[in-house]
Amino acid sequence: MCMSNDVIEVEWVVTELLWWWVYKVLVNDMDLEVTAYAAWKMKRFNIKIIPWDLVKVELSPYEPTKWRIVYRSINQDIKK
Repeated sequence: MCMSNDVIEVEWVVTELLWWWVYKVLVNDMDLEVTAYAAWKMKRFNIKIIPWDLVKVELSPYEPTKWRIVYRSINQDIKK
């Protein structure tokens, strides 16, 4: 199995929790809202994500519909 490093990472804001480990995420610059799921390591270490958290989202150029939250930022500079 060959793993490539062709992923795109961006920082977005979580707007709401949809269901178990699935979130609605809003792009900071545009008016685009997508659905993203938490990465396996975030589930394993029980890292909680709440609305208005700044998260790093990763997507593959081969499957643009699959968004994965890989990091939750500590800095909370986002205004509600």
